[in-house]
Amino acid sequence: MNINKYLIFLFISIFLINLVGSESNLCEGNYISIDLSYDGNFSVLNKTLEKGCVPDYKHFAGFRYSYNLTGKNETIYSADFNPTLIFSDGILENFTEENISGSVGEMKTEFSIFVPSTRDAENVELYDGDLKILEINIYDVGATSCRVS
Repeated sequence: MNINKYLIFLFISIFLINLVGSESNLCEGNYISIDLSYDGNFSVLNKTLEKGCVPDYKHFAGFRYSYNLTGKNETIYSADFNPTLIFSDGILENFTEENISGSVGEMKTEFSIFVPSTRDAENVELYDGDLKILEINIYDVGATSCRVS
């Protein structure tokens, strides 16, 4: 019976070591950070190659906007996002639907989206529903010049 407990302990220990090791290997790569601004329209501010894990926002599903990392006619990665924030100038004390004051507008903002850096990645496509609103070439991100002598 003691040998069975030992074998079970050994098996669980090896499993956990492999699990931790495999997760850390996933974080030893690179990802691309794309800085965007939004004021009703999107514009690209910067694209950089970063070391480490890709921040995963896939659990934020169902937002108005989405992006796809594409390459060689296939989608490699996708996620949803929504940079817009709705706010009001002010609310009266003891408000009801009839006496809400202030205007409502969309905040102008800057934010980043993140995609894995892979050999096959070429573009990041931003969508508003099914409408493609922006295509960002990322093939050159992290590229270095080659010195030929």
